[in-house]
Amino acid sequence: MTQWLTVEEARAYLELPSATYLNSYVEAGELAETRRGDSVVFSQEELDRWRSERNLFALDMRDYMKCLHFAVGSLYKYCSVAGCATSNSSELAKVVDSFMLQKLGETAFQKFMDKNFKIFIKFEFEFHEEVVSQEVKEIALPGKWLSVYNPPERLRLTVKTIEAGNSRLVVPESEVEHRRHHHLIDVYVMVRVELPPDHLFRVLGESSRLRLGIRREETSLPRFEYLEADFGIAAEEVLIPQLEPIQVEIVGYTWLSELLEGGVQPGIPAQELQPGYYLSTGNLRRGDLEWRKLIELL
Repeated sequence: MTQWLTVEEARAYLELPSATYLNSYVEAGELAETRRGDSVVFSQEELDRWRSERNLFALDMRDYMKCLHFAVGSLYKYCSVAGCATSNSSELAKVVDSFMLQKLGETAFQKFMDKNFKIFIKFEFEFHEEVVSQEVKEIALPGKWLSVYNPPERLRLTVKTIEAGNSRLVVPESEVEHRRHHHLIDVYVMVRVELPPDHLFRVLGESSRLRLGIRREETSLPRFEYLEADFGIAAEEVLIPQLEPIQVEIVGYTWLSELLEGGVQPGIPAQELQPGYYLSTGNLRRGDLEWRKLIELL
């Protein structure tokens, strides 16, 4: 017998942060809802299907720090020092977040291809004169020495990273038009990254804990009595969350030719549309068979 769940029950069952995530995935065609009278419900079978088909990975602190090093380095490499000095902290944090999301997505795709298909992909983590691209640089296929990497010859594979809850792949119009003039097969892979907005502060809090020699068992920074004695500052104990493993999802991929030209996009008012191309996540290619079609071109 089919078990039906309300929106809130479905959200809790899937362990999503809010019902907004659930609605976004429904609008994108990833999940199917059912209307019973005036109510929206979900079958447990449908929720189980969606959950079982997700390609989820957890990135550890080493992955995070590698991406953070690249992101902070990119801030100073590709943004002027003068610009950093005159920008406020929120603007700088947005730049770092942008680089972080992209590199976390690339790292997740590396793990996905390695674990599922024993294919080793290399992205650019070195600094150059210009901002590095989001494309796969080199690939080592099964049967070759693992140290031998070759650049893709027929295929240009680009990873696009979005935040958790997002359900739309968007590619700028200029990028699509430029790529259409090259004799390569273009494919976009979408990766969702669940990066806490306060991740930098959590890492800073952890660094402070280590420098102060506070044990892991102590969940908060203690009162600093010298601050009160010397400066009259009341320093109460404050709980600083620990940065948990970063949850990522390999959503799927699409060919450049399958992107839809921006004009009418579900859920977006016409005045907010930007020139470009898009595809809802429900239309992305996924599943073992679809991934193997892509691998045949590597």
